[in-house]
Amino acid sequence: MQATTSIQLRQYLVPLPFLIGMVLCNLLSHILPETLEHGFSLTITAIFLAGLALQHFLHSFLSHRTSGNQFLWFLHIHNLTDGFVIGLAFLSGPTLGLSTVFAVLLHDIIHKIIGFSFLREQGDQLMQALTKIASTFISIFLGAILVFSWQASDQVHELGSAFAAGSLSYIVYLLLKRLFGDKYDRALKVIYLILGASLMLLLINLLESLPGLH
Repeated sequence: MQATTSIQLRQYLVPLPFLIGMVLCNLLSHILPETLEHGFSLTITAIFLAGLALQHFLHSFLSHRTSGNQFLWFLHIHNLTDGFVIGLAFLSGPTLGLSTVFAVLLHDIIHKIIGFSFLREQGDQLMQALTKIASTFISIFLGAILVFSWQASDQVHELGSAFAAGSLSYIVYLLLKRLFGDKYDRALKVIYLILGASLMLLLINLLESLPGLH
């Protein structure tokens, strides 16, 4: 499955290393510093690890699917938690929210490409497979709406950003592991990573310079 996935990603996402560079820079230069702005604490660390552990648990199921439909159901569950992460990040601030949307959606698009391939393998017609994959965006929306409906305190915002950071840290780990899982043009991948990271720094500076996004 890992070899097949690698071929699928090279076929559909040619600039993948460039995009991963953007996500990695986003995490290291913005999301993690924002989470740790008020310093370390046992609670923040525990919530960060909980976000990381949840992503590990969900991805363990996603990597052991037995059919395209089973992968689809776990993708719905995974996307619901993605919505939670996006919602919690926006509660902590618009800039963190936009950065989190970018990181989550990149990883989610990769999952959707893989899920689409599995659905086609099991015999789904093109439009049937596309409809099933498109329906998973509803789960992201529902997860975010559930978070926005809460009357959250400042402490909940702070803990939410820690949970989002933990989730995204695991996502970045998986992206890097998938990217360098083979020996395919590793030097070129590193160049694309650096270029992507440089562009992300420019975008973060642009976002932070806009009024109302602090």
